[in-house]
Amino acid sequence: EVGNGWNQLFAYDAVNIWMLLAVIAGTITIVLSEQGNASMILRCSKKGRFHTAFAKSMALFGWVFIVLFLFTATTMLAILFKSGGYSSLTNSIAIFEEYTAIPIALTVGEFLGLTLAVRFLALCAVGVVCACICIWLRSISLSFATMITAIGIQYVMFLFGQTESIQYLNIVGAMSLSSTLSTFRCASLFGYAIEFLPLLLFCGLAVAIIGSITFQYLFCNIRLSISRRGLLTQVKRTLVTQIELFQSKFTSKSTTRRRHLFSANLFAYEWRKAFTSRGVLLLLFLAVVFKLSAAYVQFDSQNTYSLMLYSRYIDEVQGEQTDEKREYIESELKRIESILDEFPQKKQEFYSGNLSYDQYSMVLEEYNLASSSEEVAERVMFHSEYLDWLADHRNVNAHYLYDIDWIRLFEVGSDVILIALLAYLSAGVFSDEYTKLSGEGNRMLMISATKKGRTNLYRHKLSFSLLISLIITLLFNSVDGLCIVQNFNLPNGESPLLSLERFGDIEYSGSIYQFITTTWVIQLFVALIVAGIVALLGALIKNKLYTLLSSFSLLFVPLLFKKIGLVKFAHYDITNGFDAEQLWLLASKQDVLKDYMYILLYFIGLLTILTVLSVITYRKARTNKV
Repeated sequence: EVGNGWNQLFAYDAVNIWMLLAVIAGTITIVLSEQGNASMILRCSKKGRFHTAFAKSMALFGWVFIVLFLFTATTMLAILFKSGGYSSLTNSIAIFEEYTAIPIALTVGEFLGLTLAVRFLALCAVGVVCACICIWLRSISLSFATMITAIGIQYVMFLFGQTESIQYLNIVGAMSLSSTLSTFRCASLFGYAIEFLPLLLFCGLAVAIIGSITFQYLFCNIRLSISRRGLLTQVKRTLVTQIELFQSKFTSKSTTRRRHLFSANLFAYEWRKAFTSRGVLLLLFLAVVFKLSAAYVQFDSQNTYSLMLYSRYIDEVQGEQTDEKREYIESELKRIESILDEFPQKKQEFYSGNLSYDQYSMVLEEYNLASSSEEVAERVMFHSEYLDWLADHRNVNAHYLYDIDWIRLFEVGSDVILIALLAYLSAGVFSDEYTKLSGEGNRMLMISATKKGRTNLYRHKLSFSLLISLIITLLFNSVDGLCIVQNFNLPNGESPLLSLERFGDIEYSGSIYQFITTTWVIQLFVALIVAGIVALLGALIKNKLYTLLSSFSLLFVPLLFKKIGLVKFAHYDITNGFDAEQLWLLASKQDVLKDYMYILLYFIGLLTILTVLSVITYRKARTNKV
């Protein structure tokens, strides 16, 4: 039986990060929900302490189970749509090439159960540790930041660990069980070799049990309603005192307070409002961490034996198609096929004694090399036929080139982290002013009542949204560019784009470099338009939460449907501009519109949405209907 689906499920580790975040957020909500006067009431009641702590522990474990079930089920559903189904659970896990070196004999079903059990244990350990930290710090933001930092450190250890113990003996390594058990791994403990799997199970169980007991003790003996007068509070008070003394040397307290609360420059006010919020700063920190880790995974260098053979063939024939190159490829493929066809006879001659050991060793070495080169030579041969087809049917002189990393570059897809960050920052530009989310109070009514407050406020806020989206997009592109330059081999960028077979159907006559420049410019324009649309939605809806729900639905629902195989939704995906290569491929599949007309229609659609929202919100700003 051919294995299908399960290897994709086991190898998909990105879901682990989201499960960790969900467990941390849920734990903080469960533990600190009675912070304040409710804590005093619970401790005065008959069953207020231990029973409440026990109930919270059970609720925490229940939340872990719900998170694990929902995230696993949705992942399986997405893979089901994309792969077309799953193979039998009773087959051996070694049916998949990734697990041929697994040190234990398991069926696919047993490996699935083991993976879920280890992930449940790891999430429980994270949950109880987070609960103890919440009790100790008694602050939602500090607890969240501490846990995110700890998980981030372990994620870095998993990616860059120099030894297998550092890389796999942590929370992230435990949840990525498919990587941990891809081969035999053990650690030295008191002179004994202990396999990673029992060590992970023992450590996870120990942390979960000890953490639960510690949480019970802390919850029963610490009063959450009284602020902590520990080292953290003393340091904070000392810093505040020194800052106030320093400010008093230059200006009075009243002037300082006035300057802090009000800003004569609306544009400066937007910058200060955005980057003095702890939530925004925490979000930026998380976005940077996830972006760096995603870039490391997406643009990691590849160096395999087959790629080395492919590079050798391309070095021989690179450039435009010629008769000599065509004959060389054909003769090389015939030579390989001849060696493979003659090997069974040579093998029989060796067994019958007609071939010496030294002669057979040479034959075997030649056969192994030919066997490794066959697929590579066939690929070069197919590319040769593709170049001939381009020359005959489209009158294009394309080139041979090393296209592995070029293809990887164009297959990266839309940057979901960038899109989500732009949407979040833009959603609060207008909507925050109708609430107290900005930390400044309700300013929209007051500013709109002034002589220049209406149009100036509108113009400055929209300009800020566009500028911040441009800066963040350029920074994210710079991170990608540095990783690409360092790890990718991208030769012959001046070759025609149609030299890459995946673009054989599009209408484009420029080089690869020109195409990359075009797609980069498209991405910048789309980022500006998307930021403007989300910001104006905030001005129209006047509620940040509803604005985020609306904008995320508009941006990610079609993208999600497209990812799980519902290709018709690809035409309604606003984020296509962040993956301009996909936009060109979609355009090439249209029978009615030409490629450039399809892309022009895409931009017209986005600009129409932006224009309609601009007209509606601007008229409301001019008439003071806020």
